[in-house]
Amino acid sequence: MRHHRSRVGYKLRAQTVGDARGWEEPGWPRPARPFGASTARRENYPVPRIFITGSTDGLGRAAAVALMGDGHEVVLHARTRERASALSALVPDAAGVVIGDLSSAAQTRDLADQVNDIGRMDAVIHNAGVYLEPSRSATAEGHAKTLAVNTLAPYLLTALIERPGRLIYLSSGLHRTGNGSLGTSTGPGGAGTPLRRTARASSTSPH
Repeated sequence: MRHHRSRVGYKLRAQTVGDARGWEEPGWPRPARPFGASTARRENYPVPRIFITGSTDGLGRAAAVALMGDGHEVVLHARTRERASALSALVPDAAGVVIGDLSSAAQTRDLADQVNDIGRMDAVIHNAGVYLEPSRSATAEGHAKTLAVNTLAPYLLTALIERPGRLIYLSSGLHRTGNGSLGTSTGPGGAGTPLRRTARASSTSPH
């Protein structure tokens, strides 16, 4: 079976591996188009508009840079206004910047409204995620923060943002070593609440 890889994914992998190993693929990276170059393209004909969560650093930022360099409209996301300052170099060529903490259901709903105010997205890349938490913390709604950011927030955004042409979800490799038990979790009912009950409570209509 042949596996098809996206050009952006290949580009990000090449950059990441090259940086880590101290070498660059011959002819890579290609010179990026100067920021502002895509503006002229947008004036001439429509280009895809893409929203990327967690785009202040890491793969989210790298994807934003690559996509804007190819002339796409990109809507950037930061958790807070302070974090948004890291996007100052990208803002001039971005289609917009939205702000919201994905560990908060209220802010996630507001984030969806901000995206909808900009207009329909052609694609949404759910990149933001929590990886290593120093301790098991709970959100204002009583969910484990990792569950809220990595699972519930993408669900809410998918339900509340006007349906795009494509949805892309990034995940980690934790499923290879994690515990698949649906026994207990820190949910709205406190420690020991069955995770399946927490999931059902969180899967009610987001409206």
